[in-house]
Amino acid sequence: MIKRRLYQDRFVFNIQDAWKSVRSVLGVLPTGAGKTVCFSSIMHDHVGAAAAVVHRKEIVGQISMALAALDVKHRIIAPPAVVTRIRRKHLKAFGKSFVDPHAQAGVISVQTLTSPASGRNRELQRWLAQITLAVFDEGHHYVRQGLWARAVDAMAQARLLFVTATPERADGKGLGAGLDGDGFADVMVEGPSLQWLIDQGYLAPFTYK
Repeated sequence: MIKRRLYQDRFVFNIQDAWKSVRSVLGVLPTGAGKTVCFSSIMHDHVGAAAAVVHRKEIVGQISMALAALDVKHRIIAPPAVVTRIRRKHLKAFGKSFVDPHAQAGVISVQTLTSPASGRNRELQRWLAQITLAVFDEGHHYVRQGLWARAVDAMAQARLLFVTATPERADGKGLGAGLDGDGFADVMVEGPSLQWLIDQGYLAPFTYK
C-alpha cells in the first residue's frame, strides 16, 4: 500500500472539499510531486464506478500499476495483448493481478474512449453510464473541441478531475468553464510549488543549461 506524503494528503483533501460545491476540478501539482499517487488514492476511496482517462495508450500500464499498488481491482480497456502484458507486470511486482474485466474502476485511453468502435461496445457503454468519478491525466489537453471534448462528454454523470503540472496552454486557451471558457474546470486546486518541494527535499534541485 502506498503511503501519501502530507502535502499529497492536503492536495487530495482540497480536491474532495472543492467537489462539495462544484462538479469539475483542475488539480495542479509539479512534475514528480505524485499526481498519479494522488488521483489513484482518490479512485481507491471512491464508492462507485471510476475511470482514469489517459492521453496516450502507453500510459495505461503506468496508471494500472499505481492502482494495483493500492489494491484497486480495475478493468483495462485496451487490446488483449496490452492487457496480457499489464497482467504480467502485476504478477511480477505484486504476486497477483489486479486486472478484473468486471471491476467498477477502470483505465482507458482517450483514443479508445472516443473511437467509433467504443460506441458499438455495449459492455463499455454500460460501464461508462455508471461512472461517477472521471480522472483525466494531463488535464491541460482537455478543451471544448475534438476528441478531448468527446471524452469528457462521455462521462455525463461523473465528478470530473483534470490533473496536470502545466495549467497553461501554448495556444492561450483557458481550461476554465463558463460562458467564455475554453475548458471544463469550475475551480483550480493547486498543490505546493516546485521550489517548495525542492526546499523540503522532495525533489532534487536543477539548473538550466
